[in-house]
Amino acid sequence: MRYLILLLVLGIAGCDLEQTAEDKNAPARLDSLFREYYNFKKQINPIEATKAGFSEYNAQLQNYISAPYQTGLKEQYVKFLNALAGFDSASVSPAQWMSRGVMEWDCKIKLEGLNSPLITVASPMFDMPAFELMPLNQMQSLNLYFSQLAGGESIQPFNSVTDYDNWLRRVNVYLDFLDTAMFKMNIGIEKGITLPKVIINKMIPQIAVFANTA
Repeated sequence: MRYLILLLVLGIAGCDLEQTAEDKNAPARLDSLFREYYNFKKQINPIEATKAGFSEYNAQLQNYISAPYQTGLKEQYVKFLNALAGFDSASVSPAQWMSRGVMEWDCKIKLEGLNSPLITVASPMFDMPAFELMPLNQMQSLNLYFSQLAGGESIQPFNSVTDYDNWLRRVNVYLDFLDTAMFKMNIGIEKGITLPKVIINKMIPQIAVFANTA
């Protein structure tokens, strides 16, 4: 009987030691999760990564209104939320706990947008939501931003053969984006979800100028 009690006590002590060791590693694990999330944000929004000075993303672009992209985002945001749930305020610093709260809010609000029938998230402009069935507008959409990149005076470099190759690879994805945009907008027409006529009338000359000078 004494032997069984001793084994039970040792087992409980072992669990406590394991938990204590895990808690000691919590700050490092949370910092690692923050880094993983930052890299994820660069991957899903490579134009912003280029703007931040990460040249390895200069050839990349995301067709952010496509179904595979949105499905992948949902899976990743759920994964990060599950990982964040494994931390408590007692095991990390106050600053880390605050950062954890910001990351959790960001994941939840983006996931909420992705689950909306109208909205997708992580558009290249300021990481703002975009309407899936109305992906283009006259003020702030990828078609306008992309033409600025092509001008050579924005964040996209054109100083070497590699730079031009990177741009062409980015253009290829942009063409896919435009095809998807037309497909989505046709769905919007069928459902009666469209921009007002006055906005469309302003968009047409903008797109025409880009098409005629590209």
